[in-house]
Amino acid sequence: MVSAGMLSQTPGESHIASQIKDALAEAQRRGWAGSMMQEWVSSLLHVSKHIQTEAAPLLHNEEIETLALKYLQAQCSDLAKKTVMVLGAGQIGRGLVAEGFPAVGKIIWCYHVNRPDIAGEWKDRVELCSFNDFRNRLAEADVIISATEAPGHVLHHGHAPFFNQQKPLLLIDLGMPRNIEPELDGLTPDLRVTDLDGLKYWQRREPSELDEIFHRCRGIIGEHHEQYERIIKSFQGAN
Repeated sequence: MVSAGMLSQTPGESHIASQIKDALAEAQRRGWAGSMMQEWVSSLLHVSKHIQTEAAPLLHNEEIETLALKYLQAQCSDLAKKTVMVLGAGQIGRGLVAEGFPAVGKIIWCYHVNRPDIAGEWKDRVELCSFNDFRNRLAEADVIISATEAPGHVLHHGHAPFFNQQKPLLLIDLGMPRNIEPELDGLTPDLRVTDLDGLKYWQRREPSELDEIFHRCRGIIGEHHEQYERIIKSFQGAN
């Protein structure tokens, strides 16, 4: 259920399966995982793919970056005139830039180590900025969306003096754990913070719909019980 994204803030999103693949590859590279773990993860991904295939038509599935952009469009009627700062150049950060590019006036894309490539029409409206310099660009932003892998807050009270106090500022925190200090919300009358929970509640998916989807997912897991038993027996035999 976790690998299929069913327990995510936006049920059905596909990023977790990719993260599991990456984690296995890193463990194998370091010599921490062998054929036994490879078999387990392969089986896991097979079942989670079955779940996603079954659940997707019922979920009207949206990735987190798509949901964030829809929320942004609902909050900002003149988005084409806004400057959006995106913190993070990972999978979600890249998705935000790709989906947000046609709708916003300008994007300031902040990266930590790996400088992303921008080409073609992006060059005119997407500007790159390192995390070492991003606080000097905060005053330009009407919206800041954070999607980094940082273990702590990348935006906090210390950055407040760098915000433009003359215009509203919306902060959207897609990090897990949170990237933006929650206490920034309401620090000034025109400063708002929305996190993953806020996006989830805004989406307003009916609980009864999810109950039915979860019931079907558990049925799919039950269908693969023999596969689980086979793996358990192989583990026991290896021991």
